[in-house]
Amino acid sequence: MARKNTGLTKDEFVSEAQRLVTDLAFYAGRPVKIKLVGGDHIAFTYNTEDTKHVIEVVLNPNCVKDVRTKERATLILRGIGYHELLHHLHPAEEQYKQANEEGFMPLFNLIDDEQNERRGASQFPEWGAHFQSVCAFIFPTARRRASKISTGIADGGADENEEANNSGFGAHAVYRERWSEFAYHLRRHIPHHHASASDPPSGPGPGTDSSQLQRPPQRESFAVDQGSASAPGHWARHTSTSQKGRQARPTTSFWSQWSKRRCDQ
Repeated sequence: MARKNTGLTKDEFVSEAQRLVTDLAFYAGRPVKIKLVGGDHIAFTYNTEDTKHVIEVVLNPNCVKDVRTKERATLILRGIGYHELLHHLHPAEEQYKQANEEGFMPLFNLIDDEQNERRGASQFPEWGAHFQSVCAFIFPTARRRASKISTGIADGGADENEEANNSGFGAHAVYRERWSEFAYHLRRHIPHHHASASDPPSGPGPGTDSSQLQRPPQRESFAVDQGSASAPGHWARHTSTSQKGRQARPTTSFWSQWSKRRCDQ
């Protein structure tokens, strides 16, 4: 007998998204808007270097439709929101541009996502369980040896994934299979079977206590947009995915420049 799906209903999804956007605005310290856009993507954001305007996160309204329990669906939904916000808290648009030009965008995307989530969990420990749920959802054990390059919450949807899987090293099945297993172990924080039990765990270091943060005065600092209307709280559906995700991103010695920037932060 098939298991009954007791995940989030449409109304519950809307309610959770409204709570999420309020919290994202609090953590960001400025207005945030979530747009519901159907398509092949899970979620994406853009203009991460812009610190003066509303932060916009594009979210697929069907992103957790196959999750069978409300609790897990909520953890994943919030984890996706925190993940996208971290691209604004730790922007790397120039680095993404150079990675794209030099042909290793998927690898940089994978490492940047991992680093951002570790930073987020270090600063806000309560985010950790959400990121674990997202990674378990996106990198399931059953597909750890899939012949496919996937960075997880990929920007741009199917077109971008297709390019990564049909060009350069991605055109070779052996490379794609090794990529899948590497991504699985990296993002799920699961050691390889030959790892020693004495190996120290890799996880976020001690962070600040988020309970010390003070909420800003209530104002129109957030909005969830389900359509062309931009007024706070208004929803409408989109069906296109014309907007790409994070903008492509340096020139000059990329790795040394990126490492220096990360270490200085």
